Order: sequence, then structure tokens, then C-alpha cells
Amino acid sequence: MLGASMTMEGEAERPDPLAEASRATVEISVLEEDLDRARGLIEDNNWGEDEGLLNVFVTGLCYLLGKRSMRAISPDHDSLAQELERRVKELMLYQSMYAVMKYRAFTLSEQKHVLEGIVAGLEAADRFASARLKTFRKDEEALKAEIERLREENEQLRKRLTVETAPPETRESKEAGPRVWRLWKR
Repeated sequence: MLGASMTMEGEAERPDPLAEASRATVEISVLEEDLDRARGLIEDNNWGEDEGLLNVFVTGLCYLLGKRSMRAISPDHDSLAQELERRVKELMLYQSMYAVMKYRAFTLSEQKHVLEGIVAGLEAADRFASARLKTFRKDEEALKAEIERLREENEQLRKRLTVETAPPETRESKEAGPRVWRLWKR
């Protein structure tokens, strides 16, 4: 999580390096041959183009910062200058790797937030669909009961219609019993 402090067992709490991170876009014009050389380095290291250009930029920045630090050392301390140059190069390597990892962590954090939003939306859609399904099932049960009631009513109406449409001589009188025939029409 951005902004949180990280701790591991036995370590002191340290601030999250991405807590204050923000992204900036820089657009510059470079010679095509310089861009081709940078792309060659990117390809040699199997980096993506954005990651590689960022790495080339940060490495150059670290180199120039180290060069500035080297100027502060007097030239009469040659062995010390060489040791310092070796360590500065090593530091530049670590700083460039750190910058790339920090950038990756930042973009992954952004993607994580987007995915969390998508998951929340899908969960809400699932809850809505489940509620609608429950409603549909209740409606289905009610419709089945209504269909059954209508079938029974239809059957009763058919029986009644059969009795009422029979010729008058064959209709049985309900009042007198089954052996008495009605000879009149209602």
C-alpha cells in the first residue's frame, strides 16, 4: 500500500519510498542515432521501451551526479579517486535499478487500484444479479401457482360447459337425482 511504513521482523520501521512518488512526463528531442543506441541497450538488457528509456535516463543522471562528486576530490589522491569512482559506478548501478523498481512498483500500484475498482464493480453486479434471480424465482413460483389455479378453473368450466350444452333430453336434473331427465331449457 502506498504511504504505509514497511517493517520486517527484527527491522526498524522505515518510510515507504513510494509514499511521495508522483509521475512526470518529459518530452525531449534527441538525435535518431542516439535513440537507436539507447534502443540497442534496451534490447540487450531485455527491457521494455518505457522501462529501458527510464533506466538509460536514470543511469545517465547518476553518472553525472557521481562525476560532480568526483570533481570535489583533488587529483593528487589517485588511488582514493579510483576507489571512489568504482564505488560511484556501483552506486549508480544500484540507484538505476532502484529507480526502475520504484517505477515498476508505482505502476503496479496504479494497476492494482484499477483492478480493485473493477472487482468491486463486478461484485456489485453479481449481488444485483443474485437479487434479481431471487425475484425471478419468486415470480416463477407465483406464476406456476397461478397457472395451476387457472387450469383447475378451466377444467371446472369445461365440465360445466359440457353439462350445459348437452341436448335437453339427456341432461340430468341435479335436484331430482341422476334418473330424472330434464325436458326443459334453462
